[in-house]
Amino acid sequence: MGMLWVNRIIALSLIGACGLLWPYTNDFPGSGSEFPRLTLIMIAVLSTVMLVRSLLPSLAAAPLLEGRPGFSKLPRPLFVFAAIGVAVFTMRYIGFFPAVAAFGAALIPILGVRRRLAFILAYAGLMTFVFVIFQLILNVPLTDRRLWGG
Repeated sequence: MGMLWVNRIIALSLIGACGLLWPYTNDFPGSGSEFPRLTLIMIAVLSTVMLVRSLLPSLAAAPLLEGRPGFSKLPRPLFVFAAIGVAVFTMRYIGFFPAVAAFGAALIPILGVRRRLAFILAYAGLMTFVFVIFQLILNVPLTDRRLWGG
């Protein structure tokens, strides 16, 4: 299986996931649903672009810069996709930050991270940024399990 098929499968999976996750955005309080909806829209649009590029002969013939093509490339994105699903599911029970921290720890072996300290520092910086933006500036209670009705 070539990279075009891998791109098609991943694009269709992401588009399907966006459709499945959309109803969950109704559960956010107030304007808290705007950010996840915008994110889902952007993921769906970019996945559609990837799908169209893999289907059109003139664009599909363009060189892929993703490395050696083959079926062996498919499991890694699917494992990341599964880890995202587990993280989203567990957020309801343990909260946003513990679930996302566990997701980050799961990414290290899935992605084969070599420079773990750099990854951990970058991930911690990203989580700090998310905390400041959502918790402090937008006042969206990511640390509150009531956000999910739990």
